[in-house]
Amino acid sequence: MKQYLTIYINYVIIILLYIPTAIAQDVEWCQPMKQRLEQITDNLERNLLPWKVPEQIFKVECFGAKGDGQTKNTMAVQRAIDTCSESGGGVVLFSKGDYVTGTFKIKSGVMIEVSEGSRILGSTDIKDYPRMVEEFKSVMSENYHFCQSLIYAEKTSRQCEEKWLYIHIYI
Repeated sequence: MKQYLTIYINYVIIILLYIPTAIAQDVEWCQPMKQRLEQITDNLERNLLPWKVPEQIFKVECFGAKGDGQTKNTMAVQRAIDTCSESGGGVVLFSKGDYVTGTFKIKSGVMIEVSEGSRILGSTDIKDYPRMVEEFKSVMSENYHFCQSLIYAEKTSRQCEEKWLYIHIYI
């Protein structure tokens, strides 16, 4: 958990390093943003708790996925995620192999685990990445008009200790 917190904090610090450049240019929004980012960082350091790993495990292979590096597994992966979420949450596990997929949608209560020796490979067919119109606009969608992704999540939540969005990838 500490590793993921460190990565996020480093990301925020990188953003904070670019803000002085904007301040030097007298950008009026910069100082309030810097203060808000510092508040977010402080809040995360105070409130982030270690993840409780759920007991239920949903292997993508049990839903028809094949880790052969060629088969498109988008529907099988999505079935595993949907079943996991509908069952109250758990781990969607990618066992050893290379899983080719297009966009899949993460839902509340789902922890994605990509085992050591396993990879999620994005399909090379652009048709496997449907355009998503999110309810909560982001910098990427508004400024750069990105509306396609490999992993999509919106309105997922971590309420109490029964709902999480967590992706664990072994490197």
